[in-house]
Amino acid sequence: MKKLFLVVLILLFIPAYIYAWMPVIMTGGSTPFGCSEPIDEDDWTSGDLSEWDLSAFASGASNALVLTYDASQTAYVQEDDLPGEPITEFSIQFNFLVTNGAGTYNASDGSSLFSVSTNTIISLRSAAGGNSISDIRATYYDDTGAQVDTQSYTVNEATTYYMRIYRKRATGPGANDGIMKVWISTTTAFGAALISVTNVDDETKTGLGYSRLGGPGDFYDGANTYTITIDDYKLRSNEECFD
Repeated sequence: MKKLFLVVLILLFIPAYIYAWMPVIMTGGSTPFGCSEPIDEDDWTSGDLSEWDLSAFASGASNALVLTYDASQTAYVQEDDLPGEPITEFSIQFNFLVTNGAGTYNASDGSSLFSVSTNTIISLRSAAGGNSISDIRATYYDDTGAQVDTQSYTVNEATTYYMRIYRKRATGPGANDGIMKVWISTTTAFGAALISVTNVDDETKTGLGYSRLGGPGDFYDGANTYTITIDDYKLRSNEECFD
């Protein structure tokens, strides 16, 4: 009887022991994966922009990246030297917040929030009346050079959004198997991708040559400034994985 009790106790203990030592990283809301180490990341706890090759009208002094725009200036940070360039498959994650300084935007216009080279662009779009930011949209270019805009997702100013982006270049001529997926949420829980394109024909494109957060601010015609605050940026190559 004591031997039977000991065997049962061991069988109950083993799963708990294994679970306690398993690394669990969440992606897409509930699926555990073991992600690789990011090849580029920044949470701006250093208080500066020392991790970035280029920058303009940007600050990391508040333990987050703050991009400040007026009607004419471009605000961004850019990393040019990434391991393994050109990268043809990558996952990127960050969160962002748009704060308007009581100005207005050009009606139904846009400005880059994130881009890599010229082949993958995430843009903020202004409302038809120009009174606010209204949505976010993904764009890519195919082998013919045609600009392809995906469907839009509604976003609001003064709200923090968590973003996940997965991009994979087509594997060869005629394969038409390039992928672009975008997840956007006001929490860190994600469901299905809100933007999903799985038949991209872009194998002749160069892939990721740089990573840029921010971009031109010339769609803003207000007298005041507006800011985009970005934090918890991570870039991984050769996998679809987020934490």
